[in-house]
Amino acid sequence: MRYDSLDPQETSVSRSRRLVIALLVPLLLLGSYLYLKKQTVTQEAPGEAEQYDLISRAAEDLERIEVLRADGSSLVLLKEEERWVLPVPWKDELDQSRLDLVIRISSMLSADRRLENPAIGLEDFGLKPPQAVVTLAFRGGERSVFELGYPTPSGKQRYIRPEGSEAVYTIDTSRVAQFFLNQQDFRNTMIPTVNAEELRYLFFRRKGEIIELVPVETLESEPLSSIFTSLVMIRPRGPRGIDAHELEQLMEKLPRELKIQDFVEEKPEDLGLYGLDSPSYELQLRDRERSLSFIVGTRDSIGNYYVRFGEEERVVTLAESDLAVLQMDSFLLMDKFPLIISIDKIDAFTVVHENETFSARIERNSSPDSDEPQVRYILEGKEIDEKAFKKLYQKLVGIIGDAPNRGELPTARPEFGITYRLKDDPQGEASVWFKPVDKDFYAAFTDQDKSLFLVASRQIKGAAELLHKMTGE
Repeated sequence: MRYDSLDPQETSVSRSRRLVIALLVPLLLLGSYLYLKKQTVTQEAPGEAEQYDLISRAAEDLERIEVLRADGSSLVLLKEEERWVLPVPWKDELDQSRLDLVIRISSMLSADRRLENPAIGLEDFGLKPPQAVVTLAFRGGERSVFELGYPTPSGKQRYIRPEGSEAVYTIDTSRVAQFFLNQQDFRNTMIPTVNAEELRYLFFRRKGEIIELVPVETLESEPLSSIFTSLVMIRPRGPRGIDAHELEQLMEKLPRELKIQDFVEEKPEDLGLYGLDSPSYELQLRDRERSLSFIVGTRDSIGNYYVRFGEEERVVTLAESDLAVLQMDSFLLMDKFPLIISIDKIDAFTVVHENETFSARIERNSSPDSDEPQVRYILEGKEIDEKAFKKLYQKLVGIIGDAPNRGELPTARPEFGITYRLKDDPQGEASVWFKPVDKDFYAAFTDQDKSLFLVASRQIKGAAELLHKMTGE
C-alpha cells in the first residue's frame, strides 16, 4: 500500500497528530528530568543553601584533637608549649606546615546544608555508628564533639552531626579530610640535602669503588701536581685536582630536598630484606653547615629504592629520580692532567722522544737593582725568549687525558717522556711517560705500575713537533 495515495484529509489529520506528539514528548521528558532532579537534590541535601557555623574559634584556642574511627584507628594531636605534636614512637620531625593547616581548618567548621528531619535513618547517613567521632578540646576546658558519616552521593560533601543534635548537616569534604589522616601522614617527608656551592666533603661507594673528595687545606703536604680547586680527590687516585665543571654538573642532579616516598619499617630486624646489609651505594656529603649520609639497597615493587639515612634505624624509600647523583664517575670528576707542575716549582726538565733527548732549564739569578731575580730560559744550551719557552712548557704540562685507562699497562717502551727537576729539591724529580697502546692512543703513567689515562696520539705528536721546531731538529 502506498501512503501517498491516502485521502488528503486523513493525511492532514495524521500530520497534525504527529506534530502535537512531537511537541509534547520533549516537554514531558523535560518535566520528568526536573522532577527527578528535584527529588535527587531533596534526598541528598534538602534545605536551603546556607552556611551553618558548627565551630568558630581562634586557632590558638585549640589544644587537642582526638579522632576515633569506625575501623578502630585513631588520631591524637596535642599542643605542647605552643607546638603541636603527636604521641608517636618515632623521633623524626613532623610536617609542621600540614599540622598548622589542620589546626586552622579544624577551629572553624561551617556546614553547607541542614537536614532538619531527614527522611532516612542515621544508618543510611553513616552516622549510626558514625564513621568517625571527633573531639576538639579548647582552652578553658570547653569541648566540641561531632560525628562524621558517609560522603554524599556526589562525593563532594560528607554528612556531619554535632553530638546531641537532632539535625544532620552536610559539609564540604575538604573541610573534614584531615580527620581521616593517620599518624604517618604527619611525618616530615622532605629531607634537606647540602648546599652544592659550599660542598666541603664527598664520600661515595659503589660495588667496591670509592670516590672521596676533601678540602685541599686538609692535606698533610702540598701536592706536587698543581691543584686549582678547593676540593681535592684522594680516592681512587690522589691527591688529584677536581674538574670543577663536572663536579658542578654532578651536584645539579642532587635535589635541594629528598622526598621520602614511603616509611617501610621503623626497626628492621633483617636489613637483608631491603638489600641494606650489603648496600649498592653509600653517599656522604657535607657543606659548611650540615651533612647528609645514606645507604641504598634494592628496589621495591614499584621501582623505588630502599634507603637508610645516617644512624637512623628506619627504612624508607626514595624515587630513582632523587638518586641521579649516584651515577658519578671518578674519571669525569678528576682533572685529566697526568702530571701538571707549576713552572715556579722547577728549574729544569728533559724530554725524551723516541731516541732523542732534549734539555731545558731556567736560570734565576739575584739582581742588586731589583727584588725580582733575573731569569734566563735555556733550551738545548741556547737562551730563548720567555714567551716561546713558556709556550713549550704549557704544551708539555697541558697534555691531558682523553679517556680512562681500563686495561693493563702496555709492555712497549715509552716513546715520549718528560722529567721535571724540582727547584727546592735539586735531587728531586718527577716524571710522566707515554707508552703506545695502538695507533690512536698512548697510556700515560707516573708510576711503573699505574696508568690512569689514555692520551690521544695527536697530543704527543703536537708536543713533539713543537719541540723539534724550536730546536731546529
